[in-house]
Amino acid sequence: MLTLTPGGAVHSAPLRQRGPDPDREQATAREFEVRAITAREARPLIESWHYARGVGHLTAAFALHRRDCGSIVAVAGFNPPSLGAAKFMAAGICTHQEVIGLSRLCYHPQAPRNAGSMLLAASIRTLPGRWAVISTYADEAAGVIGTTYRAGNFRYMGTSAPRAVWLRRGVQVSTQRGGHTLTHDEMLEEGCQLLARARMHRYRYWRASPEERRLTPYPEPHPVLLNVTS
Repeated sequence: MLTLTPGGAVHSAPLRQRGPDPDREQATAREFEVRAITAREARPLIESWHYARGVGHLTAAFALHRRDCGSIVAVAGFNPPSLGAAKFMAAGICTHQEVIGLSRLCYHPQAPRNAGSMLLAASIRTLPGRWAVISTYADEAAGVIGTTYRAGNFRYMGTSAPRAVWLRRGVQVSTQRGGHTLTHDEMLEEGCQLLARARMHRYRYWRASPEERRLTPYPEPHPVLLNVTS
């Protein structure tokens, strides 16, 4: 449960598991397989376990599933990022039309501890070749810093400018409505609450360059703002 105070957000209940249990065994190719799925197939796991609780528009989606029963334990969803984000990630290496964004990566809490890395690596290999760069973000408001991206050799690109984090009925919501960005007053009229202003940790994977994927300095853990138990 999240309580808003003048000093910020205070938690009074444990957070829902955001990633695989580190004590669980690792997935193997004998037991698990990555395959392409539809946004409809991805929706149940994302809405249950991703802090954003929404699927959004997905250009491509992949799932890590058990071979014996077909159950999905992790999902990765991709779609083109905003124009500004695409240009930033493409600068100096490709055109912005060649950038695809990893917008959703989530797991069932009983997923193997290497579920994210296994899924992400296979997804990147499977994406069409026209995507030269994969961009993604770790949301400071949700208390994540991109551990899976680091394991996958994504390059850390620093942080974005602070942006408003809005909640509606305990779920994070965007200010975007089609081509329109809602104002502060319009968000309040929709029944939203301004939680805080938080940054995003930016990551980039350049498929054509092994040098790009050398380990770089990564951010340190920080306090969680978003309550993902609601």
